[in-house]
Amino acid sequence: MTVTVISICVFLLHMATTQVILELADDMIELGSDLKLKCTILNDIALDKSREWRGGKDNKLLCYDSVTIDPQKYKEERISTTAYELTVKKVSENDLQCPYSCRFGFDIDEKFLDINEKNFIHMPDKNAVHFDYKQQNGTFILSFELHKVFPKPVCNVIINGVNRNLTVADKSKSRVLLNVTYRLESDKPLHNCWEPINITCLIGQKTHPFTVDHPFVCKRKRLFQEYEQADINRVED
Repeated sequence: MTVTVISICVFLLHMATTQVILELADDMIELGSDLKLKCTILNDIALDKSREWRGGKDNKLLCYDSVTIDPQKYKEERISTTAYELTVKKVSENDLQCPYSCRFGFDIDEKFLDINEKNFIHMPDKNAVHFDYKQQNGTFILSFELHKVFPKPVCNVIINGVNRNLTVADKSKSRVLLNVTYRLESDKPLHNCWEPINITCLIGQKTHPFTVDHPFVCKRKRLFQEYEQADINRVED
């Protein structure tokens, strides 16, 4: 009975004296930019205690007493008498959606770097957009693909001044980024001849427009009009 009481007291004492606080970045996270993590010790830093950072995709050791596993990727610096900061350089997908921890002596704090639309937005590259518009068996079919984007966009097409929502037909995910395919079918053209199709996507809090030309239907109409005009000219001559 006495041993049990002592064990409980020791455990509670350890919990009560945890002196480390890990703070994740408050600003928007961007791929390719630097990410800073802050570790604060509630008392002055004792030189005889070791420091350690862990995290990333495999929750591996990143830094031990200012020595990093990869100086090109990680850097630690002392920013006050009670705080250290770890910089993760050129953030990639593998640096996101994973735990990070800082340890000082026997005290440790760990937090999960959760990605959501409030702290992370990634706009699609212009070269990673695929568009297809065709007429098949009397049906006009619009297919629109966005690659490497976050969060999932909400897209619509503007037809004669009216917005029509594009339905998500397919979606895949890497570690963080999404590839999304949208589709819309109509028995009427989704455009006016010789005018581009205008698509608008809401990505997080940002609106991103896409303008796409679609000459194939109107080419046939133009040829017909040219033949018709040629017949009129022959009659007049």
